Formats: sequence, structure tokens, C-alpha cells
Amino acid sequence: SGHHHHACGSHCAFCWPWSMFSQFFILNPKGDSIIFRDYRGDVPKSTPDVFYRHITTLKNEATPVFFISGATGASVETSSVDGVNFISIKQKGLYFVLTTRSNMSSSFGIEFLASIGKVIKDYIGVLSEESIRNNFVLIYEVLDEVIDYGYAQGTSTEELKSFVFNEPSVLVDRSSTQASSIISAVENAITSSGKKQVTAPGRASSRPVIGGSNPSKDREGANEIFVDLIEQLTVLCAGNGSVLRFDIDGSIVMKSFLKGSPDISITLNEDLVISSQGDRPSTYGSVILDDCNFHECVAASMETFNSDHTLSFSPPQGEFTLMNYRVSPFASGSSSSDSSSSGASTTQPLPFRVFPFVDIVAPNRLEAMFKVRGDIQGHGVHANNVVVKIPVPKSTQTCNWDMDYGVQGQSVEYKPTEGMVLWTIKKFGGASEHVLRLKVLLDSPVAASVKKELGPVSMEFSIPMYSCSGVQIKHLRVTERNKLYQPHRWIRYIAQ
Repeated sequence: SGHHHHACGSHCAFCWPWSMFSQFFILNPKGDSIIFRDYRGDVPKSTPDVFYRHITTLKNEATPVFFISGATGASVETSSVDGVNFISIKQKGLYFVLTTRSNMSSSFGIEFLASIGKVIKDYIGVLSEESIRNNFVLIYEVLDEVIDYGYAQGTSTEELKSFVFNEPSVLVDRSSTQASSIISAVENAITSSGKKQVTAPGRASSRPVIGGSNPSKDREGANEIFVDLIEQLTVLCAGNGSVLRFDIDGSIVMKSFLKGSPDISITLNEDLVISSQGDRPSTYGSVILDDCNFHECVAASMETFNSDHTLSFSPPQGEFTLMNYRVSPFASGSSSSDSSSSGASTTQPLPFRVFPFVDIVAPNRLEAMFKVRGDIQGHGVHANNVVVKIPVPKSTQTCNWDMDYGVQGQSVEYKPTEGMVLWTIKKFGGASEHVLRLKVLLDSPVAASVKKELGPVSMEFSIPMYSCSGVQIKHLRVTERNKLYQPHRWIRYIAQ
């Protein structure tokens, strides 16, 4: 295409002579090529098959970057791709892969793949196989702008607008139960006569940021901004319930559909304290951030952030992460099971606690009971799609279970090949508890180590409208000189 090149010196990573890619392709989980673009013709077309065979052979041990040389690729199929580097990332179950014969920086390749994934998502709204197949003409047009004869160009959604002219074909995301992205499930719109709509449907933010080349085609209601505060919890508990590790990794993710370039300011709660260089202030009742970083667009307001907790910026188009932060509620030295004894009393207690009880009832028979208690605080707040994973001993012959009488919305599945029992609870309320009893028959007498093989128990869940760390968005202001400017602002909290 050659429309836009980096006007820079020779030391730019984008233009560095050996930062050049031969091919880019996207594979589905079965290994079929959905998108395949060959930029230089110096690598055989069989690379997708070689890549898929490599990762399926190595399974969990496959690395994101690998090199095939004559020594490793002894078979006929791989000898044709002798001397090729493969760089890949996995997003939404799809493999995004670059191949190159040059000895380039692999971290640059991974970063570049993540940027390509983000640009494609901005253009087509939902990153899924169906959506990519529906928009492949548009995606090939984007790829021809992003990579030119193997050289990386720009991956800014805003800059690409002038060069990409195809319109996206929008899909409704059916897999929106996963709260991992900004398009995930929110309660459906509540609209009744006379009442104002207070919730947007989860798919509202899954449309493309780019409406195509025709600005007059802006859809009605496109003047809005979506803000997600997503928190990932990493918790490790001992068998007696005491907490060994409790980390919260949070991020504020924004997706802007605002017209023009208005200024935005976001104010977080006043009791936020950023601990500097590992010194934890002993401010009782504060939310202490152990670590945080920000998007470059907020650089100007960083000096005053510590005093007024406000970030002011003009948002770039597309989806971006405004801020990442980390909170360790027990880092003040107490590994207590009660969060109020640590310095941060505004941090919510753990949303769930698991209590395991294991009994050896016969030489080759185990009985176990798992009680899961919900401690989610707040009126009407509940967790969705809770999955409790319980590993069982390798020598298990049969596994039977029973749940509390009359429970609904729960299911149990034993997967012998994975040695795992999956206990799914569709909806888990705040102050409630559920019990699962397992009866495990072993094919050999119980060894002393078998109790340890029953576990560790892990949980997956998503709690909408819940902040575990206590970080909150107090104000979201959009300022534009035009007084008639009335944007819609949507804020969502998700704890996982």
C-alpha cells in the first residue's frame, strides 16, 4: 500500500532492517486458517500447518516464540520451513501468528501482534471467528496498512481511519458471558415507561469504534463512553481457611465512541493512597495501591493525581487501558483471615471461602465434603457462572457425588481424562453457602499422599458491579465547549 511510512531515523524499531515479517495468519482452535497474508514470499505456504502441529504436539509446553532449524525439523514437512521463526499470541481462543526469517526482537513481535489484535477488534467490534470471517475484506485492508512488504507501519486506530474504507459487518457476540473484555455481560437494558434507562446491554459496547469512511453515517446514540473497572483476584488459602496470599490486579478499561475530541476527567475515591517504593503508609481506612501505571494520554494530570485523585485527558479512539493497579490487602504483614485487621479496612473481605473435609472410610475409598461460603457484600450483588474445580487422585476408579436437596442452577461433571470434578453454580448470592459431597473409589489401597492429590481446589467466577479492592470511580465528566453536547456515560465493575 505504501501510503504512510515512519518519518524517523534508522534506529526506530518499526523500520529497523531486520524487523521484517514474512507472513501473518490467524488460526481457529482446530488449526484452520481464517486469515492468511504473505508479505514477502520467502517462506512456504505450509507454515500454518507446521505451527499448528508444533503447538498440538507440545500442548502446554509450547512457547509463544519458537524457531525451526534443519536439526529440529527432521521430518519432510518441517524441512521446507527450515530457518523460520514463529511468534504467536492467543486471543479469544484464536492464534495470531507472525513468521519471519530475520533474527528480530521477539518481544517486539509479541507487542506488535497484540496491537494488530486490538486494531482488528476496534474495526469489527467482536474478536471471534464468525466476526472475522464476516469482515475478512475489511481485515485484509487493515493488514495491508499495518504491514507493508513485511515492515511494520502504524497500529493507531485513529491514524488508520484515513486509509481504510470498507464498512464493518457487525455481529452480536453470543459468548458474552465471559467478563474478560469490555463487551461482556451486563444486565439487559431496564426501560419502563417514564423511567430513564439506567443499564446498557452488555453488547452495547461491542460494536466497532469505526463507522467506516462516511462520517454522516454515525449511528444514533453513538455519542457515548464505556468504562470498565475490572479486578482479577489471586487468592491462596491453606486447608484451615487462613489466607496465604491475596492480590488484586485491577484495570480501568475505556472504550470511547464520543464525537469530536472532548476532554474527560475521572475522579477516583478520596481515600486512595499510593504506597511509594514499598513503604506502606499505615493510614487506617484507606485503599492502598501497591503499584499502578497509567496510559500516556493522562501524562499532563499526573502531577496533581496524588492530591485530587483526578485524571484529565482526551481519549484516543478505540479501546484502551487507562490505568492498571495492584492491591495486596495483607501485605502489611498480617496473613490474617479477617481483612479488618490489616491496614486497609475499606477492602472487601474475600468474596468466597472454601472449606474442605476429607475422610478415608475404607482402604480404597475416600469421602470428601466441600463447603463454599459466599461473603459478597452489598444489596443484590451476586456472582455468575461460578466454577469450582476439584482435582481427584490419579488412581480414581469411580467418583460419585451428591448436593444439598432441592438445589437448582447447579451441575457437577466428572472428567476422568483430566482427573477433575467441575462443580458449576449459575448464580451465587452474597450470604449463602453450598455443599458438595464426593465419594471416590480408588483402584489401589490409599497411600499417605492421596489426601494431597485431592486438590488444590480452584474457583472461577465473575461478580458484576462489585469492587473488591475498594477502588471506585466517583465522577466521570465529559467537557466540550458546545453546550448541546450530551454524551451517555456507562460505568461497570467486574470482579473475577
